[in-house]
Amino acid sequence: MIYLLTILFLMVAIISVLVLIKPVLMGALAYNFTIKSEAKYYGFKKSSIEINDIKISYYHNTCRPKKDRDEETETILMLHGFSADKNVWLRFARYFRSEYNIIIPDLAGHGETGFKRHWGYSAHEQAKLLASFVEKLKIEKLHIIGNSMGGFIAAHFALIYPQKLLTMTLVDAAGVKSPEMSKMEHLLVQGINPFEINTREDFDQFYSMTMAKPPWMPHFILSAIAKKYQRDRKQLMFIWSQFVNPNDMLDSCLHNISIPVLLVWGGQDQIIHVSSSTIWQSKINNAKVHIFPEIGHMPMVETPKATAFVYKNFLNNITK
Repeated sequence: MIYLLTILFLMVAIISVLVLIKPVLMGALAYNFTIKSEAKYYGFKKSSIEINDIKISYYHNTCRPKKDRDEETETILMLHGFSADKNVWLRFARYFRSEYNIIIPDLAGHGETGFKRHWGYSAHEQAKLLASFVEKLKIEKLHIIGNSMGGFIAAHFALIYPQKLLTMTLVDAAGVKSPEMSKMEHLLVQGINPFEINTREDFDQFYSMTMAKPPWMPHFILSAIAKKYQRDRKQLMFIWSQFVNPNDMLDSCLHNISIPVLLVWGGQDQIIHVSSSTIWQSKINNAKVHIFPEIGHMPMVETPKATAFVYKNFLNNITK
């Protein structure tokens, strides 16, 4: 027993020293280990599919068929936002793992899917890539839910491939002109892009804008994430230049969406103002809306259980 305690003490001491000496390295290792452990614990596996020269990395669950039902298990496709990756959905997705097939990809230019300059990064092009992705997975119809850029892509998908969708849920989605400017939009007018991270100070200001109630994270892990944003700055700005395209905005064509739609928004969103939800709602017939007054841009991260409850009610009411 004394021997085991001595080994444990030495391990803690070594890790503590490494955190002090190599905080970024240890932060990256700790973050990757935590994410890998959470994914496994929640019952998600990582796979990849190659479409042309794009190898899309994604999470999926091994879902048992629904009891007392003859139909096939339905699929939910979850799309992350700009500069994020598939990991942001894990704590939300666990609430659906036993009832639905869950597919969570890293979008082009993000996460483990990687980045190449000749890939298309507009919302329209990414929607077409996703259509090839789900076709290769042999999924005929699905539910789609997207946050921010992921919501923008989801809406393009709904307009191009309505026959492939059962429902669409938009979480603080980009894609329309907001009646009120967000903090980020005010900064963009001044020539400052919060997503362009050059220093740790830039990252801290950006991170504080993304969530009103972020989950707790050790300082050394945040340092590793900040360093990654700095390292990826050029490729993110290249993607931004294609993704933020006035020609792709959807204000004038949302009336063509006829599938059931749920809008979820954080009332404290500093990236895309909550007033944007009124545009989506006014132009999509019978769209449902749920606002979390104290939450920011990423409800599925800030309050995953409550967001899952709202989404599950929506899906259950649709299928009744």
